[in-house]
Amino acid sequence: MSQFVGSGTRAGFPIFELDTFTELEKAHLSQLDSLIVCSDWARKVCLENGVVGDNSRPVISVAPLGVDGQVFKPHLSTRKTTVFFNCGKFI
Repeated sequence: MSQFVGSGTRAGFPIFELDTFTELEKAHLSQLDSLIVCSDWARKVCLENGVVGDNSRPVISVAPLGVDGQVFKPHLSTRKTTVFFNCGKFI
């Protein structure tokens, strides 16, 4: 995340599963102006690992992933079989 083309705000949206960063990962994340993570746990991990550069950068925001149950209501089906859907790119 240390290489950016052009000028303006530099933001990152890292997805990670571990609670410890390497020194290189910390340096890359600290170069950003804004950091968007997908949970409060991820925000806590960033703060505990010292992912804060000059002037308290990056600003760390939480943008939860998933479905908002208040907006999208589950539909209970009477289907007798299981259907798997996979959408993605296979190489």
